[in-house]
Amino acid sequence: MWGLLVSLVIGSVLFYMLAIHVVKTVLPYIAENVGAAGVFIARILYVGFLAFTMLSPVAGYISDRIGYRRTIVVAAISESLLIYFYVLVRSYTELLVVRVLQAFLV
Repeated sequence: MWGLLVSLVIGSVLFYMLAIHVVKTVLPYIAENVGAAGVFIARILYVGFLAFTMLSPVAGYISDRIGYRRTIVVAAISESLLIYFYVLVRSYTELLVVRVLQAFLV
């Protein structure tokens, strides 16, 4: 029983971290593909980092209110669904919105 639980937690954390790092690595290429120049690519990257920084206390507050297990489950599900929005992006603005949504939901 505990082995299965530990395996599920490790697997979900691995998927979560892998998804975040893959997006950070591929994001400049996606931005370049939708027509963003160098300054805009940097802006997309740093808006995401700033949103993560600003929303981290909010995530802690929500985790305290509804419980850390529910928060982790919602974050994992939303991250797995949101990762597919990067494929649908057609402009710089849409990419910026998806990046902020990723920070907000995760």
